[in-house]
Amino acid sequence: MVRTAAALAFVCLFSAHAFAQVELLPHRATYDLHLKSAKWGSGISSMEGQMIVEFANTCEGYTLNQRFTTEMGTFEGPVMTSNLVIATFEDSTGRNYSFNVRNMVDGKVESETSGRAVTGGGVKGHVKFEVPSAKQSELPEGTIFPTEQTVDVIDGALAGAASVTSRVFDGSGDGEIFDVYTTIGREREAGRVAADIKAIPGAETLSSLRAWPVSMGYFPMTSKAETPQYEVSLTLYANGIATDLTLDYGDFSLIGKLEKIEILNPSGC
Repeated sequence: MVRTAAALAFVCLFSAHAFAQVELLPHRATYDLHLKSAKWGSGISSMEGQMIVEFANTCEGYTLNQRFTTEMGTFEGPVMTSNLVIATFEDSTGRNYSFNVRNMVDGKVESETSGRAVTGGGVKGHVKFEVPSAKQSELPEGTIFPTEQTVDVIDGALAGAASVTSRVFDGSGDGEIFDVYTTIGREREAGRVAADIKAIPGAETLSSLRAWPVSMGYFPMTSKAETPQYEVSLTLYANGIATDLTLDYGDFSLIGKLEKIEILNPSGC
């Protein structure tokens, strides 16, 4: 079963902030998923699936809808089907964030989380959960949402930075806050980028763009562990689209291969 937080960490790379110095593309991207590796103790014998991500600008802000479907085989039981559906909205100021995350296993709802959060300006924020139960918690000063994290990474890459550090709330799980350490590799040569993506339908939108290898390690804010709880690696383009995806959960990892990009009509804002 795919971990929700890591899925959110990846899909939020498609968000855009009003103050971003880049123009991100409204689009629908389809990825094929398959198992890269699994530790013996995980019990996982196989895993494959598909992820569809849709990003749009609504003038008031940015919506992101994702469906993440996987089939996981185990050594001792039947194949399990997991269907993770994520819907988020972040307003154009970057201060207001709403989220709904539902994970179904074999057709039954295993978990669901939804709520709204407010932060920004370097001050403390708060989050109000509506599902699974009504509760409120505080967000520490300096906490940002995944959109702003994405903008920081792209801006850092454009400026030649080697790393970016962020404290992020994404609404996954029980509302855990992560300290995210992002490393940014050397910009890829345009010729190599074009060769890697030339067979992908719709990828001509990427062929002339700058791109960087990026790796994000997610550390729970309350943890003192020296290794991340999970890690997301990818090639990040200047318009926010990602290829060469790897989701590493520690006991197993998945590879996501971009199969198709569909350009969506701009909002006209």
